[in-house]
Amino acid sequence: MDKIKTSELISKLALASEEACKCEDENFFRVTNLEQLHNPITPEDLVKVVRATTDFSRFVYIRTICKTLQELDIIENDVDVFNNDDFRNALGKAFK
Repeated sequence: MDKIKTSELISKLALASEEACKCEDENFFRVTNLEQLHNPITPEDLVKVVRATTDFSRFVYIRTICKTLQELDIIENDVDVFNNDDFRNALGKAFK
């Protein structure tokens, strides 16, 4: 397999991560329901937001890496990682 340039990898990762963040934005706001948090915020609220933030980062990284590897033709493109339903379905199978 031919090597790719580091600059090409950086570009692919940057573009894929931006798209992945857009996908996860929807999920973050759906999960946290920020407008329904208590005032003042409770420990349970804080845990919920921290967990949602951690999941946001985790799933953005997974989407970014998968999309970049698909574009480099290293892995088979059997899941549209930017389609929330497809991505959640693949995650659900992984967590079983």
